[in-house]
Amino acid sequence: AAAAAAAAAAQASDLQYDGILGFSNGAAAAFLFAAHAAAHPDQFISLRFVALAGGYVPEPLEKLIPHQLITSNNSGTTNNTISNSSSNHISNSGNSNVTSDDVISDVPPSERLSMQLPYPSLHMMGSNDPLMDVADSSQLMDCFQPHGRVQLIHDSGHAVPQQSRWMTEIIKFMANFAEIPLPVGHHRAHRAPAAAAAGRPAGVLKRAPSLKKPAAAAAAAAEVVSADIEGK
Repeated sequence: AAAAAAAAAAQASDLQYDGILGFSNGAAAAFLFAAHAAAHPDQFISLRFVALAGGYVPEPLEKLIPHQLITSNNSGTTNNTISNSSSNHISNSGNSNVTSDDVISDVPPSERLSMQLPYPSLHMMGSNDPLMDVADSSQLMDCFQPHGRVQLIHDSGHAVPQQSRWMTEIIKFMANFAEIPLPVGHHRAHRAPAAAAAGRPAGVLKRAPSLKKPAAAAAAAAEVVSADIEGK
């Protein structure tokens, strides 16, 4: 809630942003941020996408997200059971107010929402993640609208995948929100000549300008694209 309030204040001061990325406990926090944004869309008009890696739905959900997003038809029973992965994150979060003794509904999180979150979303899940089951991350994914929702199951464990084969899929998703063309599917070959000219190892990506660029950043982006073309 505090992060959402800070972002709303930044929006009021005309600070532009496009999306939010969260990993592990940060993915759970990013989900809560998106829930607050969905409940108050006039305060978060810049938010265009959500990207989550190794995430889960934090519980108790009904206490953490705006009340208008909780369905009034939640007729499921409650119990004290909680998945091993979510329990591990609760115990490691340092939050003494949330424990595995909290009463948690047996109804799936997506069915306890009055609406799915209306943002395109990327969900990165490790098939060999020792901390977060794919099933838990899939429950988080189900809380977002199907249109524009992308699932990426990788073999990088509990991490944001960074290998080339996974970066191609991530760039495909991000390309939907870029204001300059991104080299989808060919980022390594495209970047290698310019990287070598700049003295950087091939495959190391230069930090890109903001997707919401002021004029100076737009000019810098044009120079980067020009350098890449000349390096070919």
